[in-house]
Amino acid sequence: MLCLVSVIFSTSLLISSSCFGVVASQDPECPTFVSDNSSCPEAWHYWGNSCYRITESNFPWSKARDECRNLGGVLAVPSSSQESDFIANLIPWKCREGNVEVAYRNWYPGEPNDKEDEDCGMYYRRGITKWLDQCFTFMSDNSSCPESWHYWGNSCYKITETRFSWSEARDECRNLGGVLCVPSSDQENDVIVNWVPDDSDVWIDCNDQEVKGIWKCREGNEEITYRNWDPTQPDNKVNEQCVVLSKMCEMKRQWFDVSCQRHNMAVCKMAARPFLQV
Repeated sequence: MLCLVSVIFSTSLLISSSCFGVVASQDPECPTFVSDNSSCPEAWHYWGNSCYRITESNFPWSKARDECRNLGGVLAVPSSSQESDFIANLIPWKCREGNVEVAYRNWYPGEPNDKEDEDCGMYYRRGITKWLDQCFTFMSDNSSCPESWHYWGNSCYKITETRFSWSEARDECRNLGGVLCVPSSDQENDVIVNWVPDDSDVWIDCNDQEVKGIWKCREGNEEITYRNWDPTQPDNKVNEQCVVLSKMCEMKRQWFDVSCQRHNMAVCKMAARPFLQV
């Protein structure tokens, strides 16, 4: 992990170094603090009469504390939400496409604001929030996927152009060398939605054809426990025994039970590195 060190310098520093490295803005022996950013050493950042630095190297905690001392400071602890936000803004964002670092940024004004638990980037367009599965792994094409398939999370995905009934969709995915997909997490669900055309539904491998109301979701031979039903679903209307992931409205990214005879596109999935039993 990256570590941060904080140092407070005082105008008495030329006379005495007793205040060097103190993490207390009201130390009685240092009543006057410098306010000029130039007073911070190179590679340090000034804020609130203190100098901060994010180390380039990663350390375990004990060595991080020693490294901060070696640099003439201490391992810092934020003492306010403002200081915490300032420190968070010093931590570099990592953006990669595959193994390639991407330097380009296009932040919305006021972003990143580094609120609690906001550690990932998203792309926003016309009211649709397009989440990326952490900022470290962007969606991309990958040579290990067949042409016209999308790569994400060591798997390959394809949204069929042709529309099928549910059973035909499952067969088509098998013919393509994969399986009819079922998202197994919020991240995967949102990634798939990004590839679905607006105002469309896609089949996923969930149904209650065996026992009405008992929904079975399988990806190949693997049972999937994740569910992302719309709050009104499943409503178990007559003959609604199969499931679509819907993008019929801009903010809809959830599942609906519908007739298995409807014709929709399908989302197929195969492993970039084999792990699915097809």
